[in-house]
Amino acid sequence: FKGVPADNEVGEAATSSSEPKQSDEKKTGKEGEEEGPAELKKHPHLQLKLRVVNPDAKPIMSKDGDYKRFVRIVESHNKKLLKNSASLCLSNDEIDALKAFTESFSNPAVAVPLLVTQATIKLIIKWPHPLLFPPLGLYQALMLRDAQRKVLLKQYKVIIPKLIATVTNEKAKGTVQMMALCVFLNMFADKHLAVLLVNDEAFMDMLMYVLESESDLVKISAARLVFNVALALPKRGSLGVIQLASYLPCVCTRSTKGGNLAIMLRAVGQLVFCNDEAGKVVGIMDFKPLDLVSSFKGSKASLRIQNAASDVIALLKHLEYSQR
Repeated sequence: FKGVPADNEVGEAATSSSEPKQSDEKKTGKEGEEEGPAELKKHPHLQLKLRVVNPDAKPIMSKDGDYKRFVRIVESHNKKLLKNSASLCLSNDEIDALKAFTESFSNPAVAVPLLVTQATIKLIIKWPHPLLFPPLGLYQALMLRDAQRKVLLKQYKVIIPKLIATVTNEKAKGTVQMMALCVFLNMFADKHLAVLLVNDEAFMDMLMYVLESESDLVKISAARLVFNVALALPKRGSLGVIQLASYLPCVCTRSTKGGNLAIMLRAVGQLVFCNDEAGKVVGIMDFKPLDLVSSFKGSKASLRIQNAASDVIALLKHLEYSQR
């Protein structure tokens, strides 16, 4: 698309609301500061030989390569909406831009034309929840790109509330909720965006909501998202740490899917790692990871559950305050 700004230009070209303002006293830590590297180097957790908990763990990303189908469904929905809801529709140029870019959604080497970015965001903001699965599938791919996450930062107050509303809508299909959660997963590739999300009360409330979902599709995405949140939370002075540490063990205890449990136990481990505040909260909850290991003995996820549970037990036994 000649003359159409690409990824390296979209940050300046994007319009709408800016990212949310931080309060004077940030939730990310006491007086807005996290523990420094020097303090963390002294923590007894760093001397442990852990199986799956890793100080260098990376957030879980989501990739769905069926972009041809997503674009085809978008075009079909768009034609149907033209009859009665033209204000919700993409222009012919926007549809053509999506179709022309279909093969490049999965190729980060190809810059995203501004028209593709605008069309995808327009669909997410304007279309009703039942139609959002394909636009969210496309946006999930865009969130794997740094330039596109910068666009989101500029439009945080518009896009994030719509995504949260989609996930928490009781009438929304599980597939739509799942794909919205996949979009959130990929946002955690950006550290700045991750900090904004874990300090966003509405986002954290949404996370607690989906952890109680009855949909298996939603549950697996929720487990992955809680892992990313555990990685992004600071090591002290965070309300989010206390909230998650007091809630996640209960969710683990009620889990009926081995794969989900393995991921959530890893999240507990990452949350407690070098974090005495989280460790104290989990420690007083009579959380017994080994009971969960026996409950899923023989399942495909048995070894992963055992490794994560062993790490959690070791971490809880070696909190810094308990060494004094």
